[in-house]
Amino acid sequence: MGPTLLLAPLAVGLLALACWAAPFQSQPPVLITFPGELVSSLTDVELAESYLQRFGYISGESGKWKVREPGSTGKALQKMQKQLGLEVTGELDQETLAAMRAPRCGVPDVGRFLTFEGDLKWDHTDLTYRVQNYSPDLDASIIDDAFARAFKVWSDVTPLTFTRLERGEADIMIMFGKEEHGDGYPFDGKDGLLAHAFPPGKGVQGDAHFDDDE
Repeated sequence: MGPTLLLAPLAVGLLALACWAAPFQSQPPVLITFPGELVSSLTDVELAESYLQRFGYISGESGKWKVREPGSTGKALQKMQKQLGLEVTGELDQETLAAMRAPRCGVPDVGRFLTFEGDLKWDHTDLTYRVQNYSPDLDASIIDDAFARAFKVWSDVTPLTFTRLERGEADIMIMFGKEEHGDGYPFDGKDGLLAHAFPPGKGVQGDAHFDDDE
């Protein structure tokens, strides 16, 4: 596996940081999904139902697809297609299925949201980050370069700056972990969740965790 392909999960995982601006349902971290083999093993209908439920377009228990109100699924697909900038057909076409299989932020697009109290944003623009540990599957230099380039994307278009620390506490602590890794929000093993990130703040807030089983 080449370095470019190996870097892809890291680049996708950094998108979790963008979810800080999204509405939150409760205290849990923002999640990012990386479908992989798990999604590819589902039928098209199973994938669509799972996606539409997870991201707030339909409600109800899994397996109820065939007994929904007539037209409700088409309306949900239209809403999802409009949200993602796709051609609005109301049909489960290939473009829609491809969008459903793509990695994305785990925050629902639709639904009732509860926001945190206070103004959740950084109180300074000169942010620091530190990679606490490294994945054994990648050279440390590749990981460092991936994060440096990803943060540069942000600093190029915002007032934020990002400085890497070698030791000590940083605003954004980055770690690789497996399953239960100490924050109360365990990963799910290979495939599924790739990473999660917490909104700005002290302690674990602001940090980003990557599933080392991916």
